[in-house]
Amino acid sequence: ATFRTNYALFNSDQKYAFDTIVDKLQSTDLSNDTSLANSENAIVFFLHGPAGTGKTFVYNTLSNYLRSQRKIGLCVASSGIASLLLSGCRTSHFRLKIPIKVNETSSCYNPKNSELAELLRKTDLIIWNEVPMQNKQCFEAVDRTFKDIRSNNTLFGGLPVLLGDDFAQIPPVLMQNARIPLPQYISQTYSLNKLIYKMYPVQMLNEVLNNPSSLCNSAILTSRNDTVDAINLKVLDMMPGEAVTLISADKADYSDEESANNELYRVSNEYPQTLNLDNFSPAKLTLKVGCIVMLLRNLNPQKGFFAVVRSNMSNEEQIEFILRIKLTTLDDD
Repeated sequence: ATFRTNYALFNSDQKYAFDTIVDKLQSTDLSNDTSLANSENAIVFFLHGPAGTGKTFVYNTLSNYLRSQRKIGLCVASSGIASLLLSGCRTSHFRLKIPIKVNETSSCYNPKNSELAELLRKTDLIIWNEVPMQNKQCFEAVDRTFKDIRSNNTLFGGLPVLLGDDFAQIPPVLMQNARIPLPQYISQTYSLNKLIYKMYPVQMLNEVLNNPSSLCNSAILTSRNDTVDAINLKVLDMMPGEAVTLISADKADYSDEESANNELYRVSNEYPQTLNLDNFSPAKLTLKVGCIVMLLRNLNPQKGFFAVVRSNMSNEEQIEFILRIKLTTLDDD
């Protein structure tokens, strides 16, 4: 079995984590000779470790072990990129039906008579990766929903859950452009000039001036989006081949009665094409074969088309579906 091969490659910490989780699941399962889904005790683990310590390797080995035992293990992650790392994994919002906007009373859209609810009642372990990226109210919504689906008032409805990640990889989130407070000893130990020389060594700058081709494999960083657009267009013009311009088909939403009957809310179909908003593709997208594109939405997870995935355009690309997505702002936007 795959999990046996992986287990032989574990270091001592990975073996300890794997054995602890499996032993707890087995002892709970054997005590009642029933599925873990009927457990009345909360079983929640947290696997913590810095980047590169093999947390993902443990997750996949646990998933392989459960399937070899004919048990159900669901893998979810807080982002599309993280879900690519686990076998059969989907984002937590997609798999668990977590609402986009959550509050202290939110619950997941998961009726008790749905197929997903039946699957969750039979599930033996949920592996949840990258949990520090998730709002705590998302976990509260999942906990509230699991308790209802499984008719069990213990944490997560008694369903065993393995959470994991490294909090050190998540920077603090501040509201209203507040500044991150820095420890006082930083300014006493290092001067600004030392920091500049450390980040931009003179030797490196001289190498760039004498050998501009060394920048070919480097990324260009800029603080303004319009500068990014200008650089991308300049690079695109330098590429060989014929450019193809794709025009968006945006239109205003008149689904509510007030906007449908009031001429003041009327917007021409040409007006949305004049807007270039953050986190949206441009109204006029110019492409060439060989140029690099980045996805902004999860288009086709089965084929690896996730948000923030970079890809090269080729002549073999096929249009398999046309998206019609309704995007509206929230009340507090």
